[in-house]
Amino acid sequence: MLVEHTELITAGDRIGNCRVQALCDLLRVKGALLSPYALFLCCFNTLLSFSAVSVNHMVLPMVSSFYDNLEELFLTEQQLNYDIQTFLKTASQLKEILDTGDAFIVLCDANSALRGKKNKSPLQVGVCSGITLLGYHWNDFIYSQPGKKNCFSKISSKMLEYSRNFQVYPSAPQSISIHVLEGNDLAAFSERLYSPEYLKQQLDRMLIRSVNPDAKEESTYLTNQNCHVYLNQEAVGQFMQYLEQLYDLVDGLGTTNKEITIKVIELKLKMLRKALISGTSTFNRAELAESIRYLGRVSGSERIDQLAEKFEESGKHFRQISKFLYQPQKGLNEDAQKLITDTIEMFQQAFQFEREAIDAYLG
Repeated sequence: MLVEHTELITAGDRIGNCRVQALCDLLRVKGALLSPYALFLCCFNTLLSFSAVSVNHMVLPMVSSFYDNLEELFLTEQQLNYDIQTFLKTASQLKEILDTGDAFIVLCDANSALRGKKNKSPLQVGVCSGITLLGYHWNDFIYSQPGKKNCFSKISSKMLEYSRNFQVYPSAPQSISIHVLEGNDLAAFSERLYSPEYLKQQLDRMLIRSVNPDAKEESTYLTNQNCHVYLNQEAVGQFMQYLEQLYDLVDGLGTTNKEITIKVIELKLKMLRKALISGTSTFNRAELAESIRYLGRVSGSERIDQLAEKFEESGKHFRQISKFLYQPQKGLNEDAQKLITDTIEMFQQAFQFEREAIDAYLG
């Protein structure tokens, strides 16, 4: 059983960010004509958010470039009718909704959902994923998969239940499902998201906030963790301060239990890497560059094309950092101070590179 108009999903471009692509697929099935790149520019909230999350008596770093309730924020801003339900539905209840012809998004842990296997680690750090349920066949659900032209995949009802129950720190509860209701003016909505002027306004708004030292708004994480979330320049400052505290831990290795301290620092760096590559290998910079390049094509702006090149280069910086943090144990044992210092310098260079690119673009 498939809902109607699923052919509209495969008719256009696709982007690697699962939450944005799931929202794009849902809106396409409902009748909207839009590019995932345009949607990405409207949903991309901040170049950096940072929170220090307390898990099992340890404070772990959480970095992100999206708010956890990005769908709610976008649908509200676009004045579209929607419903977000926050209780976990059984497989039978999910099928009943699909039988009405209503496709919808469910939030889940993509690591287990896409692999079809349970996680080896009991802890995942990052923004939880979303998939658009389109139908079912016996005990399998059919959903759209981001980043692939042949995008329809199956997931068993048991694995879907597992991935929706699995806790991703410090994410929204996976019990959430997102529904776009009837009665929306999708023609006007589609026209707005095809407007180069409107998309440039969305991009500029995000970039201006990202470099504004006075932008101290708190993000609206739907988290069951009691932690403050910092954004933009304040996030950069708090994040660098967190890394410097790791250096202080290393500096005290001579007077503390070295083996335990190394293990604690190693876990913190591994969790940082997991957050960096949550759903993307470039901290969403490659996807941002693709989306800006799309805007450059439809607007004919050389300056926007140059900005896309800068964020593509920035994505390489973040990929390099994630590779550097892949196995920190050896570096910590050999020269812990150098490893932390190198980590701090790499992040400083990445943030400074983006700041200079944005300043040049904004003039």
